[in-house]
Amino acid sequence: MPEMPFELEDHWLISRALQMWQSVIETGNPVLSRQDAINSGQQDLVKPLDAQQKQFCQRLHELAVQYQRGTILSDLEKLREDEGHSVILLCNNPEADEQDYQAAVDVVGWHTDWNPRRYFGRTWQEAAGKAAAELRRREGSCHPQQGSEMSESKSRIWGQWVPEFFRSGATIVVQQEVPHKPHLCIYADVARTESEQTRARYQMCYDLAEFLNGGSRPAWLDDLHRDSEENAQALTGARIFATGPTVPDLEKPGRTVLDDSEGSKVDRARLMDVLFLISSKSSEDTPAEE
Repeated sequence: MPEMPFELEDHWLISRALQMWQSVIETGNPVLSRQDAINSGQQDLVKPLDAQQKQFCQRLHELAVQYQRGTILSDLEKLREDEGHSVILLCNNPEADEQDYQAAVDVVGWHTDWNPRRYFGRTWQEAAGKAAAELRRREGSCHPQQGSEMSESKSRIWGQWVPEFFRSGATIVVQQEVPHKPHLCIYADVARTESEQTRARYQMCYDLAEFLNGGSRPAWLDDLHRDSEENAQALTGARIFATGPTVPDLEKPGRTVLDDSEGSKVDRARLMDVLFLISSKSSEDTPAEE
């Protein structure tokens, strides 16, 4: 699988690395901070630290905050600098099912076809960082030239697709224009190091989003074998599967479960059909070929 250039997500990667380093010291788990463990009732995972370790963790936290402050203003400026662009910071949602969806920003610009697009994160700073990274990524090849009109969306199914990356390590490709539709989860080939595998997953997400938005089909998709309606994997470890949407769990209030209705099953299969160039019986949301 191709690797992603490090520059694409510099500030996010560095911030996450500092947070993971601190979490390893505090709980032994790179994706579970001390505060997360306490909030989730897993106090037994919190390690007793001596004075030197506490001081070191505090310094890691300060560095992460210091680095973020230097990028937050530039991210917000990036999202609003062009004429007609805007960004709205939404209040936190304490009832979110996952921490990665607790905060959000709404962005409008040429890259969203002038329709509001929502980006999620654990904090509004993280959500804004994702939005700015997506804009910077698309600028080089998609920004309309002066005096030209924005080209019509050529999304292959439902709406515009964007990659999303979470602190938990999850990497997905999702569209946010048509509600109650599935998204893609991505796993990369087994690599020599975790960082190499993470970069490969990021690049896969960018490649799939570009393809679903009308771009060229990534050649590495031919390495995957589709073994079910919703799943495809390669012998080297890469895997893509369609999942979602979710519905409220009637047996456990406040939780959600995968929507297993016939309509959602068909949608998940159709999304995978698009990746593997299979014509679906129903093509109402897929533009006809010219």
